[in-house]
Amino acid sequence: MNIFRRKPKKKLYFVVRNGYQIPLGHRVVEFEADNIIEWVQKHWVTDEVDEMHSDNLVGRVYNFDSIWDAMLEYGNKSPRNTTELKEWAELISVEGEVIVEDGYLSTITDDDEICVEWCFFTEEFKLQHPERVDYALHPTWEFPLTFEEQGQEVNLHSIIPLKKLSDAEEGTTYCVFLTARDGSTIQDVTGSFKFEGIRLPEFGNYLRETENPMKQGWDGNMRPFWEAEIILLKAHLILQGVKSIPELFTQMGEEVNKLNANCSPLGNKLYADPFFMVGDREKLIQDTQELQSLCDSQGERSVWKHKTASPRVQTSEHFCQIRFHEIVYDPDQNHDQTEHLSSVFYFDDLWIAANPVLAESLIRYSKGPHFVDGVDIKRERSIDLPYVEPTAEEEKQNEFDSQLRRKIDEIKEQWSAQEENNKDASDPFSFLEINFHGDSLTKYAIELGLKTEGLKLDPETGLPESFYELVAANIADKGQ
Repeated sequence: MNIFRRKPKKKLYFVVRNGYQIPLGHRVVEFEADNIIEWVQKHWVTDEVDEMHSDNLVGRVYNFDSIWDAMLEYGNKSPRNTTELKEWAELISVEGEVIVEDGYLSTITDDDEICVEWCFFTEEFKLQHPERVDYALHPTWEFPLTFEEQGQEVNLHSIIPLKKLSDAEEGTTYCVFLTARDGSTIQDVTGSFKFEGIRLPEFGNYLRETENPMKQGWDGNMRPFWEAEIILLKAHLILQGVKSIPELFTQMGEEVNKLNANCSPLGNKLYADPFFMVGDREKLIQDTQELQSLCDSQGERSVWKHKTASPRVQTSEHFCQIRFHEIVYDPDQNHDQTEHLSSVFYFDDLWIAANPVLAESLIRYSKGPHFVDGVDIKRERSIDLPYVEPTAEEEKQNEFDSQLRRKIDEIKEQWSAQEENNKDASDPFSFLEINFHGDSLTKYAIELGLKTEGLKLDPETGLPESFYELVAANIADKGQ
């Protein structure tokens, strides 16, 4: 008697990645399907679906509904091969790009507050490329703490060296920051860095004993060479009076969590003052109080307020991590609260030797969007770009931009002072930022100035005397 057994289906993995996913920063859903084409065929729709259709499949995922619209636009017959799958995927409407290659489909989008990435990849792809997906599939936020006696390096271009190996030194400490400024948590993720010649047990003392390095940036100004996270880490070590990263992490309380959970206040302050959070203990106490005030003031003139939950901490001799948990909420409860995750990892080459795939996949994950594509592009920071002496025309342009910035800041302050008690007022600068986001300040002036005549110009700057009136007038021109 012959018994025919059905061949078991392979797994298809769906990963959604954003800062809302606590405590991992991403979420995984598993399906039974040999490949993406089979999944698409199985879930193909020819009529509109209700709003719960996506939630029932993958949970709440921004822009995932666009795949149903793409199916309706493509037609009744679903894709039969990779070529047709790519044709269909081009119809998926998201803020960023959609990549389809053998074994995976990856998208990047934006829900206006935070970046979102979601992707499919097959079980076969997972087996072929564990160095890309092992971190995303790791089931818990806690990592194995085993290490070896002989170290192992990770050879990736996306790791930025902050200290080179010197004679008689050995080992490397890696810093991986799944952090960001102003909510751009995937496209502008801070990334991975390394200090050669130091292992994690000595790293804390190295930071304490080393003067914060400065470098002339591309704009000619002196800037901190270390990342904001490292500058703040050194300050914590000095203020807490400890030399060990693990010891520091176990002492981090709620106030420290608040300083680390959102790097925007510190990053903005360091841009204005490169020596902020640098100096002796007395100065660090003063700077920390100022940073605390900046963090506390977040949400002023807004319905949103900021608070923090307890961080998740894991420490060992050669691996440490801390996951900061920020909550943005509306005290009047007119809006749902949102929760944001920022994760920081420190480990050395001895830990990598025992966990090489997990380490490499974590570093690849920190390079930015589309972690499944395997592209290892060297990250360039503005501080690492060479300084070029500006031409006379460029200096003139820079001065014009500076004058315009000052004028905008003045009007913003005036607007805030006049309208701070009127939450429903139409802020002309919101219009300005929405309609000209990403363009130069000169274009702001030109585009708006050409649309309104008869305004009096400041004889010193050549700018409209009342920039507020210029913007407000153009709101009417735009039909706002």
